[in-house]
Amino acid sequence: MRCLVSGAMIVLLCLLVLPGEALADLVKCPVCGQVFGREVKTCPNDGTNLELLGKPIESEKPAAQTKAEETSPPTDDAASSKYKRHDQNGERRATPRPRVDTYSDRHARLVGDRRGGPTEEEREDLGEKARAEYEAKDRSAAEQFRRQREQAWGLRRQEQEDASALRRELLARRDELLASLAAPLTSLGTRLWWMQEGQKPGAVLSGELDVNLVRNVFRLGLSTSLGIRFLENRGDILFLETLVFGVQLPWRFSPFVVGRAGLGGLSTELGQESMVNPLGMFGAEVGLDVWTNPWLCLTPNLGYSFLLDGEDMWHSFTAKLSVGF
Repeated sequence: MRCLVSGAMIVLLCLLVLPGEALADLVKCPVCGQVFGREVKTCPNDGTNLELLGKPIESEKPAAQTKAEETSPPTDDAASSKYKRHDQNGERRATPRPRVDTYSDRHARLVGDRRGGPTEEEREDLGEKARAEYEAKDRSAAEQFRRQREQAWGLRRQEQEDASALRRELLARRDELLASLAAPLTSLGTRLWWMQEGQKPGAVLSGELDVNLVRNVFRLGLSTSLGIRFLENRGDILFLETLVFGVQLPWRFSPFVVGRAGLGGLSTELGQESMVNPLGMFGAEVGLDVWTNPWLCLTPNLGYSFLLDGEDMWHSFTAKLSVGF
């Protein structure tokens, strides 16, 4: 009888318990403590078989998750509260947040200057860049100065060359002009010779006017002479008109050889009487026409003269200096 009562109680207890377990739709993992639905067979955290070891729960239900929450990644708080696997000593611990090392960044910025300015390397780079720019500007200025100096010297050399060329041209024209002039057209000069009388030398000083009619290679002209013969107690007056003919070498310095032939008169005083004696002259001379410029010519010459007045004859060397135009 007692056995029948015990069996009946067991059957009644099974009838009371089994429907509750069958109706339970939640199960709790005994290891991690997380609640899952009855459809979850294995705990995703630690691999526990929930069908055999899970604890059924009726009153606790997991909150329904929206689609956005299901698709959104877990936050740091959720990650920190998530249970770690049992191989991590079965302890709950939050996942540490990544540490931001702000000290290194501040140290890098403040190691050179606490006011936040450029570092030592940056200052060196800036200095190198400034020096490079200064050297480039200096080289550019030096090159510009060199070009300007060469241009100035080139202009100066060109001016000097132009002046030299002009000077040479003027000299060439002057030489051509002087060469074309040859003998001067007119000249004034003075001549010295002697007409001896007895023991008296009788020096004669005369002035001459020369006119050259032909003055290239051949020389032909007229010479008018008026002079005084100096004696001890009187002075005679001498007048001559001479034809001059000869040859010359036309140039700035023109040497020439000419012959002279002319007629004139000699006026003398004997006591209280004055008489004029006819006078003839023959001679030759050599000289040189020196043109100092195209308008002035100096002509020195030396010669020999033979004079006679019908009764007396005179032989004398002559010296003459004239200025031609």
